[in-house]
Amino acid sequence: MKLIVDSGSTKTDWIGVDENDSKVFETQTLGLNPQVLTSNIIKERVINNFELYQSRKKITHLYFYGAGCGTEPPRILIKKFLSQSFLMHQLLLKRIHMQLYTHAQIKVRSLLFP
Repeated sequence: MKLIVDSGSTKTDWIGVDENDSKVFETQTLGLNPQVLTSNIIKERVINNFELYQSRKKITHLYFYGAGCGTEPPRILIKKFLSQSFLMHQLLLKRIHMQLYTHAQIKVRSLLFP
C-alpha cells in the first residue's frame, strides 16, 4: 500500500491507496511540521490515529509532502520517525505541498507520475 501525506503546521492529510491506486482510507491528524515540533509530539499525533496505526505494517511506499522539510535537521527528524513507524521500502520527502484529491477524485497515479 502507498501512503500519501500532505502535511502543514496545522493539519496533515493522509491517503492510503492499494496497488490498483484505489483509495483504501483517508484520515487527518494535526500538523507535523518538524521545524516546530519535537519527535515525541509528532509520534503522539500519528500513533493515536486508528487508521494509521492499523495500516502501519502494510505500507510499502510513503510519499511525504510537508512544511518544515526545507533544511537537513528537520528532514532527518521526520525521516527517522516515519522509517521507525511504518514498514516501507521507499520513502520520498518533499518540502512542497500538493493537492491530494479534487472533487473529481484524480487518480493517484497521475499525481505521482505526471
